[in-house]
Amino acid sequence: MASPPSVGMVSTTLGKMKGMRHETSKHSWARKNQEDLGTNGDDVDISLRGYQEELAKEGCEGKNVIVVAPTNSGKTRVACRIMQVHLRQKTAEQKNGRILFLVENEALAIQQGEVCAERLPTYRTKVFSGNIVGLTASLGVAGKTEWDSGVNHMKKIMANMDAKVLCTVRKPETIEELKLYVNPPVEELLPVPGRHVDLFKNAVEKIAKNMFDYMAQASGQFRI
Repeated sequence: MASPPSVGMVSTTLGKMKGMRHETSKHSWARKNQEDLGTNGDDVDISLRGYQEELAKEGCEGKNVIVVAPTNSGKTRVACRIMQVHLRQKTAEQKNGRILFLVENEALAIQQGEVCAERLPTYRTKVFSGNIVGLTASLGVAGKTEWDSGVNHMKKIMANMDAKVLCTVRKPETIEELKLYVNPPVEELLPVPGRHVDLFKNAVEKIAKNMFDYMAQASGQFRI
């Protein structure tokens, strides 16, 4: 009998290999060197809101995508649904499916692993960290201030990942639904008048002068 597919959660760090594995158990997340968890639940469809279904659509169709949505909009839930679809497909093909979920630090790996274990109880989940360099969760624009430069930077990231689609919430009805669950930042530019006497600036300049004077004095003491 073939073993059930697995969902792998990996913490991406820049340090040396830590060799620490975290079992995706609700009872303990600090135990090391544990075996994979067995199946412990039914494979029930992960329910999604309308805008989440929109975000998951192309990924569930097997396309390489980048999902872009606000914080607390449920991107991990969307990812779990995409994983569920692909793992079911592998099971139907009588193949042993595996998924690698990369995040930027160990704490986030544990958190996301817990979510995967809860949302995908039919499949085994293991969390472990190692010397892996991954991408940030945000595309970013690499400090670019011009529109075309920022767009080109995002295109480069998509090309490196062979991503065909940048998944965002675009439909008017799902945009309104999304607003019910996230708190978009309110941006406002406020003019700040200059100070006649800038005490902070004066204090920093005084500290910097003292440092330079000290270094110059110390340098003269060690001359040969």
